[in-house]
Amino acid sequence: MQVRGVSGSPRSHDKSNHLRTVVDPYRDATISAKGTSFPSTPDRPIVVHDSYQTADLHIDLAQSDPTIADLQQKALTTIRRWIREWKRERQL
Repeated sequence: MQVRGVSGSPRSHDKSNHLRTVVDPYRDATISAKGTSFPSTPDRPIVVHDSYQTADLHIDLAQSDPTIADLQQKALTTIRRWIREWKRERQL
């Protein structure tokens, strides 16, 4: 299935995690920009958190910050589901 990207251009994928911070300097160039109304869906979850940009990528931060641990867990849960679906679709 093809979906339309933010700019209206066709995308070859329909699954993506969008993890953004409130203070992300690039937020206004993403689907999480202020004034947008893109829906968060199981195949394209949109999560805006109050940490700093890329905090979700630092595994060690999850040990001291439960909000980052929660964010990482949400992303991993989604990715695991996508992998199960991919395997099921290919009968692996």
